[in-house]
Amino acid sequence: MFAAHNSTQIKKRGIAFSRFVFTGGNTRGTGIAIFLTLFLLLASGCSSVRKNYAKIASEALPPPSHTINTRLIAEQLALQPEGHSGFRLLALGTEALFARIALADQAASSLDVQYYMIHDDSTGRLVIKHILAAADRGVRVRVLIDDIHVIGNDRNILAIDSHPNVEVRIFNPFKIRKSLALGLATQFLFDGRRLNRRMHNKSFIVDNQAAIIGGRNIGDEYFDARQDMNFRDLDVLAVGPIVAQISQSFDDFWNSNAAYPLVAFYDHVKASKKLIALRATLEKNARDYPAAENIRGLFAPAFAIDDDPDDLFEDDLVESQAETLHPRRFNWCWAPAQLIADDPGKANPYDAPKKGPHIGEKLAEIITTANDELLLISPYLVPRPQGVEMFGNLVKRGVDVKLLTNSLASTDVAIVHAGYARYRAPLIDAGVHLYELRVIPSSTKKRFFRGKRTGISLHAKAFVIDRRITFIGSMNIDPRSELLNTEMGVLVESPELSRELAAFFNEAIEPDSSYQVRITKPDTEGNRKLYWTGTPDGKPATYNTDPNASVWRRVKTTLLRIFPIEGLL
Repeated sequence: MFAAHNSTQIKKRGIAFSRFVFTGGNTRGTGIAIFLTLFLLLASGCSSVRKNYAKIASEALPPPSHTINTRLIAEQLALQPEGHSGFRLLALGTEALFARIALADQAASSLDVQYYMIHDDSTGRLVIKHILAAADRGVRVRVLIDDIHVIGNDRNILAIDSHPNVEVRIFNPFKIRKSLALGLATQFLFDGRRLNRRMHNKSFIVDNQAAIIGGRNIGDEYFDARQDMNFRDLDVLAVGPIVAQISQSFDDFWNSNAAYPLVAFYDHVKASKKLIALRATLEKNARDYPAAENIRGLFAPAFAIDDDPDDLFEDDLVESQAETLHPRRFNWCWAPAQLIADDPGKANPYDAPKKGPHIGEKLAEIITTANDELLLISPYLVPRPQGVEMFGNLVKRGVDVKLLTNSLASTDVAIVHAGYARYRAPLIDAGVHLYELRVIPSSTKKRFFRGKRTGISLHAKAFVIDRRITFIGSMNIDPRSELLNTEMGVLVESPELSRELAAFFNEAIEPDSSYQVRITKPDTEGNRKLYWTGTPDGKPATYNTDPNASVWRRVKTTLLRIFPIEGLL
């Protein structure tokens, strides 16, 4: 909704590369760029940040006391040990989408939404439609969105913000609201240290008593709705004490100095006509998506624990999907958990060092506690020498370390793959089992990694330690997530949830879903080469170059390795 439909993950990573390129120009070219930018800004009359604007702090509302969900969740919590929270893995795109819709439909008092990006496509509009419907019922809605995919699309957020029960804030914004490439380049030139830091958090919190947290943004490719490439991703739906921690993190970001209300840039005139037009667009797009009666077939089988999944949906409940989140209908995992999240001050390069350890440091400490097995998923994997050393030390202690990432053919960000490629041989030498997802897995029937003619890409960020501790969140194993972006995730001590995530991992690394990367023994001159093994179409195969990748993609990533930008990936 806030990001154009053609926005891609390339733009996400391209911001780092833009900073590298735009700060390398000569003085004369910079002067011309500044002059032209100022001229364009004056000519266009675009908005820029004001010195004085109203920004009212707010906090999460207490959970409502008299709703059906409140009673059902309280009943389940009363049966669990004190401090335990309930979790349900959302591994399929369809269930992840309709869980969000169902939560929005059930909201009684508050809805807090925090995302790196919300696309202006079918599923993005569908989610916004249900969020606005909640606001129409009197629900207080707060939407916090990172600005990198908002800049140039302010019209939509102004329309949504005009609703009396909705407030939208943008995080770490461009100070001049114009998306001209020259204007963006100039802002990067003067403020690149700040603009290169983004809010990568993802959370969807309803009534301060249920939340979805994980790796998915809001957009077609995250919910298996694109006609071309779709992501394989992970979220968890959570209830119980953990939700208060997630809400507190949202409040910290919402009230931080980096979160700007729209009145910082625009006169706060209610854009009622824009909202009316937007509602008409949302309604049209909702009709283009599967009708409500199809939710039964898409959603129920993944969640039902009853013998007959269709019994979960009474006719009068289909429209609101009220039963889909009934806690007693879910295969819930109850366990102690904690939120691991960055402080919003990490987005300020001058203040971030004062904010204590980042999420990457915390997770590294947790990973090193593994005794038997580590299963790790990171779509963008740039471990750096210290990461290779950490994994190698685990192997030396007898830990079975398996890493899953994208292949060159399946990745959506070639520049990150260029940074990752140099670590394949060191990781294998350290004793790590390294797997890369095939862009088109086998056509054999699978639950999570079904073959699609159009291809799939990995986007999940998670790990399992010793089949008892699970982390699911927004953080990749790369310098950008560790040092630049703000990230979040939940750490759950649950053998049940660990088994579910391990099943997802093991299906992904099957030889008809992924390639295992290996390395040859030294030849007579001491040279070794990487090779890939798998069983595409049921037949064992070996490849001496990145499988299924085009010649141009191979050449491009080879050239990208020349640039010294690893710290920005």
